[in-house]
Amino acid sequence: DTDWTIFGLSISNNAGAFSLGGSNLTVTAASTTGTPAIVTHGGASNVVVNNNIILAATTAPTNRRTMLITSSGSITFNGVVTNATTGLGDLHIRGAGSGSGTLAGRVWLGTNTLFHTDVATWIIASTNNVWGLTDLDQTSTVRIAANDAFPTNTTIRFNTGGTTGPRVDMNNFNQTVQGFAHTSTNSVGTIRTGTNAGGTLTVSDQGVASTYKGAIAEN
Repeated sequence: DTDWTIFGLSISNNAGAFSLGGSNLTVTAASTTGTPAIVTHGGASNVVVNNNIILAATTAPTNRRTMLITSSGSITFNGVVTNATTGLGDLHIRGAGSGSGTLAGRVWLGTNTLFHTDVATWIIASTNNVWGLTDLDQTSTVRIAANDAFPTNTTIRFNTGGTTGPRVDMNNFNQTVQGFAHTSTNSVGTIRTGTNAGGTLTVSDQGVASTYKGAIAEN
């Protein structure tokens, strides 16, 4: 089995479980913000990628690796997602409509940023993840499926204004974060702790002041 290096991967229709030969799939997308590295479209659903994903950025910050959901289907990444070079290779997850994605394997980005835009729901089901800032935009939803799925020293930054903004769904799990931030005076967020009192949110601050504007409530 040989590891693969790809420029971009487009998956359509009901692909089901997917794995190229070898354990690692190195992605080298074009150096344009938003250029997709792995895309599902055309009714793709229940797609499972079992390879480890290596984000091989060469320049920053425009070379964000993008996993893009464009249909009503779902895609799950079971392997480890990591960047090849410390300081390069932010991870940008996004998608349209009722599409959804799951990061089931560990994510290791060093001090790089996890970006989430658009409206699709992404689920983080792994633990011991490492990245710097968590940047949420538009009406995106990130749902955790384990205690402390976010790094416990991350700051969650909300970008979009409006009545709700991006949403963090704790899904009855517990989460510790360093703090919160907003990009403007009208940017807000929504944090849902779950049902029946939900999970516990802990802000450690670690000596860094933070501000949260928005709702914290059960589902």
